[in-house]
Amino acid sequence: MNWEQAQVRILNTITIDIHLDPRSRYKFIRAVPPYVSNMSAHMGKAAFRVQVGQNSHIDIPLEMLKVMHTQATLNNSRVYDKQLFERFYPNEYKNKPCYVQAIGKLFLRAGVATPIGSTKYQII
Repeated sequence: MNWEQAQVRILNTITIDIHLDPRSRYKFIRAVPPYVSNMSAHMGKAAFRVQVGQNSHIDIPLEMLKVMHTQATLNNSRVYDKQLFERFYPNEYKNKPCYVQAIGKLFLRAGVATPIGSTKYQII
């Protein structure tokens, strides 16, 4: 599945209040594009807002999903994992490592990836 197909599936599947990980008390989608991030690192970008704690959220821009999907597909044997995320977004990983799981669960929930371990995902 190329990025354009994956993006359509993500945008059609991931809606407000979807629970990305039923094993977690959090990981709820609280906003979807055309929501625009106001976080300094992603200011002005269309994003998904994910609740990752009682009073904590992260914004996952569509651009970030595109980079992760594209890089996994082109350069990493179709595998999305911590190493791939950290290579492209070291600051986000350092500040909020929960990005890795949130993106993986988002890909999984949208049907653009399958799990190949507890923290690795195979892009379809």
